[in-house]
Amino acid sequence: MSKATARLSRAHIFVSGRVQGVYYRDTTKAKGERLGLTGVAYNLADKRVEIVAEGPKAAIETLVEWCWKGPEGAHEVGFSNKLTRKRHVSGVEVRWELEEELGAAHQYAGFLNGGTKSS
Repeated sequence: MSKATARLSRAHIFVSGRVQGVYYRDTTKAKGERLGLTGVAYNLADKRVEIVAEGPKAAIETLVEWCWKGPEGAHEVGFSNKLTRKRHVSGVEVRWELEEELGAAHQYAGFLNGGTKSS
């Protein structure tokens, strides 16, 4: 196992509240890319956003902290503040996967906006 693979972590993050239709996935993608993570963000049918993030655990923990706040005034992606005032995060749930379960490679080639996830 290489050093890069040995340090790889993956988390499934579920964000609840008013987080769809307010550019949450797009700004999550941008934040994940800036943190050097790979992964994907989906809208779920139950109105939550699911994020799968891979990379260094410290970077994922930073993303989890960011998930509680969401877009910082929306300046990160160029949207007006009016849109982000509509956003409200009421919960963030994280499910970590053990490094041994991840295998030798990242599941994702970059950080993606996955659209709406079908069952």
